[in-house]
Amino acid sequence: MDQSPQQVRNVTLQLQFVLGASSSSSSSSSSSSSSSGTRPGPGQRRAGGQRLLFRAVDWYWFTTGVVTAMKPGLASVQENWRFYNVSSASVFADAAGGVTPQVFVFRSVFSNPHFNSFDSVVSAVCTTSLAAPYYAAVAGTRPGQGCVCATELHGKVLWMRWLNTSSPSSSISLPPSSSSSSSSSSSSSSSSSSSSSSSSSSSSWPFLVQTNYDTCTGEPKTDARCQAATAALTSLGPVEGSTRVGVFAAISTYPVHNLHTAYTAVMSAADDTMLAFVRDAVVPAH
Repeated sequence: MDQSPQQVRNVTLQLQFVLGASSSSSSSSSSSSSSSGTRPGPGQRRAGGQRLLFRAVDWYWFTTGVVTAMKPGLASVQENWRFYNVSSASVFADAAGGVTPQVFVFRSVFSNPHFNSFDSVVSAVCTTSLAAPYYAAVAGTRPGQGCVCATELHGKVLWMRWLNTSSPSSSISLPPSSSSSSSSSSSSSSSSSSSSSSSSSSSSWPFLVQTNYDTCTGEPKTDARCQAATAALTSLGPVEGSTRVGVFAAISTYPVHNLHTAYTAVMSAADDTMLAFVRDAVVPAH
């Protein structure tokens, strides 16, 4: 997550969203589980009768929403801002009309038991009507379950890129006005971890990289994070690059990790992994 000012690092928290024993609304807690013992997953009761809904790391928590989240056994998700010319008047009009706040999409999806599959999460995340466009990266729990989508206004999908070589599941539901294009890889992935670091799909082994531009070649020279992450993962190869250490190495490479990086997270819904770090950047001398 790249964001200025650097002070946002001081308010970045790891969060657990839980459902109370006698309450129908979710609440967040910034306390992390003990490293000893087994952490309860979704559906399992914990102390006080609370049930875990999902985990997150963010500094947007003061909005009651998040942009980096993971629901064990289901999916991990990351939002990225997409540059788009939209007027403040349009944003205010959409807000008044009741569109979902951008930072509330993931909380809304992971708190709703209706979204209980990778396909349903992708559909919801990519088609929710918003006042401003974004990119969303979704990783599931099975090999090949990975997708990056770019949206325009009001839930219209500009494109979708898939990790798997096969066509997306027929259960993916998109609005009639949406269009999608897929970019496939040469084989399915053995890792459900995702790095949110312009979007790049690999031709050497299957991975997806997403920053704030539609393509790697479209990013400016002053913000070449996509090209750097792609080069790192290509160099690591599928054996090392698909591990937690490999993903962490890629997103720790400069300029993927830079002076404006608020936090770094490695997530896997397959094994309930949420590793998040706030670090100073290692910047090459110029």
